[in-house]
Amino acid sequence: MKTSDKKKDPMQWQNEVKRVAAGIRKRVLDHTIRNNGGYLSQACSSAEMLATLYVKVMDLGKIDTPLVPKPFPGVPGPGNPHYFTGASFNGPGKDRDRFFLSPAQYALVLYATLIETGRMAEEGLLQFNKDGSSVEMIGAEHSPGMESMTGSLGQGISQAAGTALARKRNKEKGRVVLFMSDGEFQIGQTWEALQSMSHHMLDNMIIYVDVNGFQCDGKMCNVMDIEPLDKRLEAFGARVFRVNGHDIKRLAEVGELTPDGRPIVVLCDTDAARGLEVLKSRAPKMHYVRFTSAEEKGLYMEALAELTGSAAPLTLPSPSRGEGKGEKAKPGPEIVTRVHAKNLVRWAADKPKVLVLSADLTSSTEIDLFRDTYPDRFLSMGIAEQNMLSFAGGLAREGFIPFVHTFAVFIYRRAYDQIAMSVAYSNQRVRMIGFLPGITTPGGATHQAIEDIAIMRSLPNMTVLECGDATEVETVLDVMEKINGPVYVRMLRGEMPRLFDRSE
Repeated sequence: MKTSDKKKDPMQWQNEVKRVAAGIRKRVLDHTIRNNGGYLSQACSSAEMLATLYVKVMDLGKIDTPLVPKPFPGVPGPGNPHYFTGASFNGPGKDRDRFFLSPAQYALVLYATLIETGRMAEEGLLQFNKDGSSVEMIGAEHSPGMESMTGSLGQGISQAAGTALARKRNKEKGRVVLFMSDGEFQIGQTWEALQSMSHHMLDNMIIYVDVNGFQCDGKMCNVMDIEPLDKRLEAFGARVFRVNGHDIKRLAEVGELTPDGRPIVVLCDTDAARGLEVLKSRAPKMHYVRFTSAEEKGLYMEALAELTGSAAPLTLPSPSRGEGKGEKAKPGPEIVTRVHAKNLVRWAADKPKVLVLSADLTSSTEIDLFRDTYPDRFLSMGIAEQNMLSFAGGLAREGFIPFVHTFAVFIYRRAYDQIAMSVAYSNQRVRMIGFLPGITTPGGATHQAIEDIAIMRSLPNMTVLECGDATEVETVLDVMEKINGPVYVRMLRGEMPRLFDRSE
C-alpha cells in the first residue's frame, strides 16, 4: 500500500489486509493440492501477519506493475555482474523499510503475499522450484522478496541485525523488519544476535515471530520447550509485546511504536490451522503437508472449493504416465523403502549403549521407528546442531555410542568446530548420519551437501562412508561398529534400489 494510503479510513486498510490474508491461504492451499504437498500450516498461521506487514506496517517502495521473477542468475561473485537479489519485489528507496524472511521454508507464503499485494506476477508461481528458477521452495537471496541466505535457520536475525546497525551508521531512516518462526528460538545464534541487538541499541529493528507452537517433529513443548519466551526475551533487553497473531489491529499498532532504544520483538500467538479446519487432523505433524491418498487430497480440494465459493471441488488434470500405449515396464532392481529405519531398530536391539539424537528431523531422517521402539534411548535436541555434536562428544566420553541424525549440511556446515574439537580431535566414537547428501534435495543451495566429503576428510581420525544402495544401507552399521573413532555417513532415505547382493 502507498504511504499516503495508510492514513486513510482505517476500515480501508483493514479490509485490504483481510482480503490479502484470505488470498494467501487460498493460493497456498491451491498450490499444495496441485503439487501434492507444501508448507500449508505456515500460510494458515502467518497470513494476517504478512498481510498486515505488507499492507499497513512496512513503508516499501512503490511497484507499478507486478514483477515477473527472473531466472536464477548464477552464483554471486566478481565474474557475475548480472547477479541480483529478490529485494526489488519490495520496491526501491534508500530510506524505505527493509524486509527479511528468516524461516526460508515460508517462501511459498511470501510469494503468495507478493502476488496478493500486486508486487509479483501471478504466473511467477508457475516457476516454483523448477530447474533454473529463482522461485525456490526454500527461499534464497535471489528469490522474490528476499535479499539474504536464511535457509539454514537462525542466521536471518544476525544478518538483519548487521543491516540495522549499518543503516544507523549510514543515517538511513528506514527500519529493518524481520519475520521469524518460534522454532528459531531453540538456536543458540538467535540469542547471540539478540544480546548484540540490545547492546548496540538497534531500535530501528522490529521482529514479528510466528508462535504457532509446532515444528517439524511436532509440538514445540515436546521437542524442546522455549517458554516463557516473552520473559526470556525481556531478560536479553528486548522490548517485547505478545499479541494475537490474527488480530490485525494489534499487529499494526505495535508496528507504529516510537523507538526507545530497544529492539522490538512481537510474539504473535497463532493457529496453525486457521481458516482450514481439515488441517487440524494432522496435528501434531503440521510442518509439511504431503498427501498420502486420493481421499485425503479430496478433503483439501473440498476445503478449497469452500474457501473460493466454488460449487464443486477443484478439478486437477492427472499427470501423464504413458498408460494405454501397450508398453510393458522393463524389469528393474528391487525397490525397498525406509531401509535405515528398520535396520537401525533391528541392529540396536542388543546394544543398550547406542543412543540416537535428533535435531527436529526425526521422520525426515527415519529415526521415528527407533524413537517409538526405544523411547528411553532417543534424545530430542531441538534445532541446535552445534550443541548436539558437543553433547554427543560428552556422551561418547562416558562409553555411550551416540548416533547423530540430521541433514548432511547441518552436520558439517553448522557444527564444524564442534565436530573438530568435541569429537574428531579426541577420537570419540560419535556416528554422524547425514541425509540428503550431494544435490539429492529439492531445498536448494542451503540444503545441498556438496563440500562434505572434502571437509570431513580433513578432520583427524574421521572415517567417511558412502551408501550406494539398500544393501549398503543395511550393512553400514556393521561396518561402523568396527571403527574405533568418529564416522560420518552419507545416508540414503525413502525408496531406493537394491543393486548389490549382501554377499558381494
